[in-house]
Amino acid sequence: MRDEREGTENGSQRYGDNVAAKLIHRLKTHISIISGGGQKVKEISGVLPPFGLDKRIKLSGCGEQKMHRYKQITYRAGAVLEIIKCVPRGCRKGVARGPKKTKAEIREANLKQAARRLARKIEANFKPGDLHVTLTYRKEARPTPEEARRILRGFLEKLRAEYRKHGFALKYVHATEYARKAIHHHLILNWVNDGKATTRDYIRKLWKGRGNPKYVDLYDTGEYQSLADYLIKETEKTFRESPEKQRYGCSRNLAEPRVERRTKKTKRGWQKDPKPRKGYYILRDSLYNGFDKLGYPYQRYVMVKLNPKEEDWDPGKWRAMMWGGEEDEDV
Repeated sequence: MRDEREGTENGSQRYGDNVAAKLIHRLKTHISIISGGGQKVKEISGVLPPFGLDKRIKLSGCGEQKMHRYKQITYRAGAVLEIIKCVPRGCRKGVARGPKKTKAEIREANLKQAARRLARKIEANFKPGDLHVTLTYRKEARPTPEEARRILRGFLEKLRAEYRKHGFALKYVHATEYARKAIHHHLILNWVNDGKATTRDYIRKLWKGRGNPKYVDLYDTGEYQSLADYLIKETEKTFRESPEKQRYGCSRNLAEPRVERRTKKTKRGWQKDPKPRKGYYILRDSLYNGFDKLGYPYQRYVMVKLNPKEEDWDPGKWRAMMWGGEEDEDV
């Protein structure tokens, strides 16, 4: 009996030592993340730490002990899924925070957010084969910004009429730049073919005498974040100086991205290196593990469908496609 008791006591002590060692290791890792010291979150392997230093802390209004909650926001736009994970407002009590962003960092974050909103709009409504058109003016006939707005408005009205005449609906996004370069317009348009003429022919006829339109087909991937980044940065100075304070305009018939918000439970946190869903890949350089504007844990990444189909741009089917019966893996 003595030997059995000693064996049990020794085993309990070893178990306690192991638990203590693991807790100390996790505490050191967590502190290194939230204290800065030049170390980036993406350099830490494994999963993000719990939202509190003690995983037994019961967050205010957030359910049972030993469990934490986070919000997962999923945007569905065409062939693209954008995933955001963050700490809900009602579950932030006791959450360890990272450094708050500076004013310069917040301005940069706002610029990126504007580009993401534009990317979702483009991805939800335009697909491979549609057009990015740049409308320029002859040097001797460049209008003022106000005149250019009237010219563009009249051009779009005529282009819409041309589409309707052949049984099509015109969809577009437009942005104008004049603060840093010669005034010109960027248009993203749905491409059509009436059997005798295409969108390029319509534009060539309607813009004749003003300048030389330039055409670029939208990429085959169906993912247009880099295009949105370009348009937002290209027109940033114009946006700041314009009395209208409008980055871009669009037709009223554009579909909005499908948004799903879910609150999920976890013991340890979300996966630092998420796995793509079946039939998708994670876009290179889209994964961000860090903190939001207020310093709370935050993750974002973009998944793109490997083989997009025409139905991916049908908003009526987006709800059924949002989850596909699969959940992101958490621990």
